[in-house]
Amino acid sequence: MGDLNAHYVWWQGPLPQTARTLAASHDLTEWLESNNFQLHNVPGLPTHHPRNGSTLSTIDLCLTRGEITTTILSLATDRDTTSDHSSITITLALAYTPSSVPVRRNWEKANWETFREHVRFTGIDLTNLQGK
Repeated sequence: MGDLNAHYVWWQGPLPQTARTLAASHDLTEWLESNNFQLHNVPGLPTHHPRNGSTLSTIDLCLTRGEITTTILSLATDRDTTSDHSSITITLALAYTPSSVPVRRNWEKANWETFREHVRFTGIDLTNLQGK
């Protein structure tokens, strides 16, 4: 997943093709296809919105192959960022297997003075916590 700066019809979709489609984009695409990568972006949905008036493009990509591909439930883009690139969020379906062994902590062995010093050093505000 990332800003690949590669313009290609596979992910660019119906957006206007730019003159920046270079041989490197073809080489990258051939490698992705020969290694069975799956594109999760919606082709043609822009991820780069140049502030200089240049053409919109789809260059921020999410590609997977193998078993991880089945865990991707959705991909969402959000243009409302401070960047000229959309943010991309993926939702994964990951298995959660709770431990059958209960977690036990020995609070008596904790170094509470070191903890207090760490809290003081970091400036964490714990005034809103209430003890019982």
